[in-house]
Amino acid sequence: MTQFTRYVRPMRTRSRKLIAVSSLAALAVAVAGCGDSGSNNTAGTAATKGGGTSKAPFTTLEVGEGKAYSTIQKAVDAAKGGELILLSPGVYKEAVVVEKDNLVIRGLDRNKVIIDGEFTRDNGIKVLANGVAVENLTARNHKSNGVFFTGDYDSKVVLNGYRVSYVTVYNNGDYGIYAFNATRGQFDHDYGSGHPDSPYYIGQCNPCNAVVSEVVAENNFLGYSGTNSTGVSIVNSRFSQNRIGISPQSQDGEKEAPNDGGIIAGNNVYDNNNAETPQKDEKLDLAFGTGIVAAGTNNYKIVKNRVVDNKRANIVLILWPFGQIFDPHKNEVRDNVTAGAKEYADLVLALGDTSGGSLDNCFTGNTFESTRPAAIEKVAPCGSASEKDFEIIDVTALSGKAPPYKDYKTMTPPPDQPGMADPATAPPVPANKSWNPITVDLDKIKVPAKA
Repeated sequence: MTQFTRYVRPMRTRSRKLIAVSSLAALAVAVAGCGDSGSNNTAGTAATKGGGTSKAPFTTLEVGEGKAYSTIQKAVDAAKGGELILLSPGVYKEAVVVEKDNLVIRGLDRNKVIIDGEFTRDNGIKVLANGVAVENLTARNHKSNGVFFTGDYDSKVVLNGYRVSYVTVYNNGDYGIYAFNATRGQFDHDYGSGHPDSPYYIGQCNPCNAVVSEVVAENNFLGYSGTNSTGVSIVNSRFSQNRIGISPQSQDGEKEAPNDGGIIAGNNVYDNNNAETPQKDEKLDLAFGTGIVAAGTNNYKIVKNRVVDNKRANIVLILWPFGQIFDPHKNEVRDNVTAGAKEYADLVLALGDTSGGSLDNCFTGNTFESTRPAAIEKVAPCGSASEKDFEIIDVTALSGKAPPYKDYKTMTPPPDQPGMADPATAPPVPANKSWNPITVDLDKIKVPAKA
């Protein structure tokens, strides 16, 4: 039995106060809503990379027309834990709640197994159990989230072990794939579009021990967002045609602040200037046209990414000024390729007070056309002391007004995506205690080729 009770947490709302005190505050609110080597078409499941495969005997519960179970929920309720729940092609109009540990829920066809919320149900699959994996299906048209993993919001119960592989999420009213108060997780080979927040979110966890790998995010407000999520690696993925590319942050709207360590590496982050996307709140449009925005984070390694043609700014380190102030500390921006931020600068370090230097934030080995402050790799170098009293960024120039946004319910569905290999016969790999997310080796990651 799972340790979780049938706990239904209200939709999380962030502390986003409309305070007309400064453009810096406005920009920080904008990012609070808060690669690819080009493709998400890699054969096999990434679980194999992370924790091996399951060769033990397993039970399969089949779902669909003419099968033993007519709905996903009936199969989940019948399971004891550890089974493979195999879904035949079809449109499943249900909101599934999972409270059995170590299940694998898998579609036989990624593009034809569809969990449809019809814009009336909150979540496609809500997981309150440990070790569950969701594979090879589509979740669309939910009022809140496509796939949602959560521990108990108010207690110290932390969900342990989750994985989402080869899943398409689109046109959900909040997030696509969402993990909260959870550890040991992995999103891989997923695709997300049409979200007024982000298709991928990991929040309130320390340590998170989570990896986002070989995913694609396009036509969303943000490509990735994560609050107070220490220990998340975002690698080898593509974030393009969103309003904002990637934005981890620290803030006091959730527990486990600050966001104290993570990796953003090997990603293609480009052309995040798309007005034809949804957006959760018109107050949050001021970071439109930015690539990677790390707000109040510590100890992040932002390395070997290609971040280009995000028209306002490509890579930004900035403080978080609402409620409790979070200054960014000890972030390393290294060996990235940037260009094309015509409205402001490719590399930006925005601190409220520079009298003490860069707060150990550093820049080295990057390719760029412009920076603020000027000569940023000399002002805030890695491996030696930074200058003091350098330029305080005028974020009035950095921020701006975004174009009107679209209703997420009206977004065009994405094209079909490549599915996992052998879904009918591949042994299930739950995210159980013997499984771990893939290991990220920064030495082996390369700057991705131009998209």
